[in-house]
Amino acid sequence: MRDEGGVFTTGQVAKICNVASRTVSKWIDAGYLRGYRIVGSQDRRVLREELITFLRRHGMSCDKLTQSGSGLKVMVVGTGCMAGLAGRLGTLVDEKVSVERCDTFFQAGLAFADRRIHILVVDAAAKGLQETVKSIRALGGSTVVLAVRVAGAVGEVKGIDAYLPSVEAPGMIAQQARQVLIDMGFKCDAM
Repeated sequence: MRDEGGVFTTGQVAKICNVASRTVSKWIDAGYLRGYRIVGSQDRRVLREELITFLRRHGMSCDKLTQSGSGLKVMVVGTGCMAGLAGRLGTLVDEKVSVERCDTFFQAGLAFADRRIHILVVDAAAKGLQETVKSIRALGGSTVVLAVRVAGAVGEVKGIDAYLPSVEAPGMIAQQARQVLIDMGFKCDAM
């Protein structure tokens, strides 16, 4: 299932949801699934984020989305031990998952504008985390935000999907990230 730039046709969505294309069109027209009609045509399109939101809301698997060839994209934000974590996570995940790293939330924001990021891994005590999470949520996408407790206890930040253990345990972080994906409906091989 190949999608062009994160946009799906009704036929592609139908295959993912195991329904007829006409059913997908009806979902869009009724407002159950956010999509748009191509000007001058009866064709409709659905953005990847909207499809993931729809699948989650209705308890459907997101597994077929990761088979599209684009894979799952993980971004780790931070320097020092967070940079080390990115390298170690990259060796623990399969080829369908790409792990990128950037130093600052500003750079992460540029990456979000340039390409789709599925999972964002951040230091739970990072300055500017609350504002970053708020901005990500305002975009309305389906990015999962995982916060790593780098330096002991930190307060809870609204919008974080899960808190993970110390950065010194990358295998444990990979396993917990894997469990979050499974809970979201993705099929994950052992990491």
